[in-house]
Amino acid sequence: TPLQLAKGYSIISNGGWDIKPTLIKRKFKKNLQKKRILKEGVSEQINLILRKIVNTKEGTANLANIEGYEIGGKTGTAQKIINGVYSRKKINTFASIFPTSKPKYVLIVILDEPKTNSEYIYNTRDGSGVIYKGTPFNTAGWTSVEVTGKIIEKIGPILATKYSEAN
Repeated sequence: TPLQLAKGYSIISNGGWDIKPTLIKRKFKKNLQKKRILKEGVSEQINLILRKIVNTKEGTANLANIEGYEIGGKTGTAQKIINGVYSRKKINTFASIFPTSKPKYVLIVILDEPKTNSEYIYNTRDGSGVIYKGTPFNTAGWTSVEVTGKIIEKIGPILATKYSEAN
């Protein structure tokens, strides 16, 4: 489920500590026993990899690279099976964490059967000024990643998660 995916990314990115997911912001009690399920240091390595998926040319999630927010994540494009046969219909997913240097949030965007749009305008967020018109591929890198970028652009200032990659 999306909640299980979010829990998994939380554990992967938080140092390997088990969590109980919640939608309600609350302070954690210091006397609660924490259970580590990943070795120390694993999260830091994985967070760097997830960041590269967003901030390098080779990555599949460049459209979520919003300056100052250190977004990391992994795309997933899956063909749906209909009557036991793979179809052209897809489910596109982007599981993201931010900021990668001090992860606080996980955001999962799942789009069921997204459509391409020849009129949609993509504005790159890397300062290059390159603009794409139309959705060239019906994959997560062009659909759910774009939605994630737009969401984080709006909620990032509210959550006060802006960081400098130099920090």
